Amino acid sequence: MHFNHLLLEVLLMPLSNNCSETISDTQSALCGAITNTLTAPQIICSNETFVINLITLINVACGPGFAGGFTIDQIFAQILTGNATFTGNVVPGEIPPSDVFLADPPNIIQISYDDAIFEVGPGESIVRTFDPFVGIEVVASATIIEEPIIIELSVTGQSFLDTGCTCGPNFDGYIINHSLELLLVPSTHPCCTPTITCPDDITVFNDSGTSGAFVNFQEPIVSDNSPGVTAVCTPESGSFFPPGTTTVTCTATDASGNISTCSFNVRVIVDPCRFFSGRCRRRRG
Repeated sequence: MHFNHLLLEVLLMPLSNNCSETISDTQSALCGAITNTLTAPQIICSNETFVINLITLINVACGPGFAGGFTIDQIFAQILTGNATFTGNVVPGEIPPSDVFLADPPNIIQISYDDAIFEVGPGESIVRTFDPFVGIEVVASATIIEEPIIIELSVTGQSFLDTGCTCGPNFDGYIINHSLELLLVPSTHPCCTPTITCPDDITVFNDSGTSGAFVNFQEPIVSDNSPGVTAVCTPESGSFFPPGTTTVTCTATDASGNISTCSFNVRVIVDPCRFFSGRCRRRRG
């Protein structure tokens, strides 16, 4: 009975509202010659496509008279729990993969490399950051279940480091293991709807010879937890606005179809002298 009560309390805990929060896991191998950081958004919206990024730091050196290096041969990723799958799309970094294999069902992806070779000559060193080395696309299900999305990823390669090199002598190869736990939330969660901020209210005089005015205004400011958000305003900027006050409504739509709106007013004041194309000035003269 006590266990059930505790479980209920956990399920009713409020979800985090830090929508920009990311989670990361950093691991090294070969005495720090290679350091990987796996990152992803911590909060994932249902039916959302997102990317986990592998950032790689290479920091290897060899003393005079010694040479060596290592390779990155394969990246293996698996979704252990949670309603999400790999799409099969990857975002290649500076070194493109030679092959991408997506399993069926698509909870496993394997990325292979032929040209990720880092060689160091005698008395030389390499310090390079690949941000990212690769990005892996994941899509979350529209169905929410009470378990996190857990993704495990491993990086393997060969090593040929002589005695005077970083971590030498080492000819055994290496493996780096990563794990991320992400929170899947419904599309109604505050983090899943785009934010939109409209410009301030605008007041203008009518154009010459007419009672209304053509009004240009700044585009609204939009943001979202994932790229692809767009904004449309009605009436649009540059439209003809009649005398009086007109409400402009702007709608932001993200890649998952979630929307948010804001509005502002455009007020057109009619100046009789402008309406009659400047006759007031001629009469005053």
